[in-house]
Amino acid sequence: MVKIRIEFLDHAMLEKLLKTLSVDFEIVDQGDIREPQKKGSKWMFCYVELLPKL
Repeated sequence: MVKIRIEFLDHAMLEKLLKTLSVDFEIVDQGDIREPQKKGSKWMFCYVELLPKL
């Protein structure tokens, strides 16, 4: 099992990335972070567990 952290700006970006990977996955934890360099820019993140293909 592999768990990775992905940072993204919007959910469309996240969905496109996960579809491009073409793996089975489950989002296990998510939240948001703020980039200190860019005021007002809101980055979100999630931890994704890659599941073995059956």
